[in-house]
Amino acid sequence: SCVHSLMKNLDNVAKSGEVIDAKKYFSSLSFDAIARCAYGVHIDSLNDPQHPIQKHFEEVFSARWETLFSMFFPKVAKVTGIKDRAMRPALFFVTMMKNLIEERSKSYSSGNGDKYNDFLQTMIEANHEAMKESKSQSESQSKKTISKEEMMAQAVIFLFAGFETTATIMGACAYHLAKYPEIQDKLIDEVSSLTEHTHDSVMGLKYLDAFLKESFRHLPPVIRVERECAVPTIIGNVKVEPGTIVSIPVYVVHRDPVQYPNPEVFDPQRFIDGESVNHNPYAFLPFGGGPRICIAQRFALMEIKLALTQILKDYRFEATPETKVPLR
Repeated sequence: SCVHSLMKNLDNVAKSGEVIDAKKYFSSLSFDAIARCAYGVHIDSLNDPQHPIQKHFEEVFSARWETLFSMFFPKVAKVTGIKDRAMRPALFFVTMMKNLIEERSKSYSSGNGDKYNDFLQTMIEANHEAMKESKSQSESQSKKTISKEEMMAQAVIFLFAGFETTATIMGACAYHLAKYPEIQDKLIDEVSSLTEHTHDSVMGLKYLDAFLKESFRHLPPVIRVERECAVPTIIGNVKVEPGTIVSIPVYVVHRDPVQYPNPEVFDPQRFIDGESVNHNPYAFLPFGGGPRICIAQRFALMEIKLALTQILKDYRFEATPETKVPLR
């Protein structure tokens, strides 16, 4: 699995005593896990940086300023060609997903071809079943189907939205463990109590869950989320009209002393002692909230917990002179 590949790489650097940037290793894990679980593509990005998917993915993130410029100044970006440069690396993934969806759809319809167990295949099969039922039902009873373009968009966004956020929060976890050795000791003790390393046993670790929530609160990987107002709404003395984009500052909400006493203090215990039950449910937004909450929330939590428990079974994180305190 992807976690086992991560552990092999960590074993090698542990033997050499090399100082590492944990974020680099977590980025590799995040990328490999999404590629495998979402599209059935096996990649070892840390040891195979020349893989075409890995290379094009790096190009997408190296074009960040062009992407931001295109978002804020779309007309200028189009005229100057900046928009084309920003979109060029992403077109590789659009084409790849389009070909994958067409190939798998044909295989599923014919009953031939390889069997896949991933996000892309789940969408294709669910859509095919919905289309079958729709043919035998009235228009009012038929299930909604999605187009190939919609499937392609979901598949692409799964990678781009999930990669950076997961790697970032895992890097924050490593930072907090190195900075607070007493918290790391508690986690190691809890992980050591496991008699078997399964999905259910790992997901049931209470202190690990509290530690992860506090990491999300203290250093959220997404500093704001946006929602479009659907109906006329009054917030305080401000009337928000339909169509208005409302930006919610997650970082600020997570540091609200009304919701979180002593918000600057990193304390996982706050999520064990019941403090999390008392605050407004929308005061904790690492994955957004409401019907548009992040589709990959459970996937990300499972990936992070499985990786951290495997690492803490054999190793511990330590700060180095290069570690930036506070983390920026």
